[in-house]
Amino acid sequence: MLDVLEVKKANYYKWLKHEESKSDLENEELAEYIKKYDEKFNHTLGYRMMTDRINRDENKHYNDKQVYKIMHILGIRSIVRPKRKSCTVRKNNNTAKNIKKITISFKSALNFNFIISPQYIYIILYKLFFFIIYLLFLY
Repeated sequence: MLDVLEVKKANYYKWLKHEESKSDLENEELAEYIKKYDEKFNHTLGYRMMTDRINRDENKHYNDKQVYKIMHILGIRSIVRPKRKSCTVRKNNNTAKNIKKITISFKSALNFNFIISPQYIYIILYKLFFFIIYLLFLY
C-alpha cells in the first residue's frame, strides 16, 4: 500500500503516532462553532459577523482572519442579501415634463412673437437685474 501511495514507511508511522497540537484542537473547536452558527443563522453571516457572534455568545477571543481561514476551508460562504430600496421609488415616468410655455409678444412695427420656457425667464431677469445695477453705478 505504501508503494502505491509513494509514501515512505517512516513518514507513515510518524503520522500514525502524531498527536494533534493545541492550535489544531482549537481550530477543530472553532470549526464546530462555525458550522453551528451557520445553520442557526441560515448561511447569512459573513466572517466578521460570525466572529462577533462566536466571541460574544461563547466568550471566546477568535480573530477575524482565523475565522475566515476556517470558513474558507469548510467552504462556508454567506448569502449576499440585496440592498433595500428607498421608501419612494422614482421612475422616469413619475415626473411631469415642464411643458408650460410663455408667449411674449411685442407691439412694435415688426409684431414679433416668441415662446420661452419658464427656466429661461429667470435667467433673463437675473441678467437684466445686474445690467440695470451696472448702469446705475456707471452713471
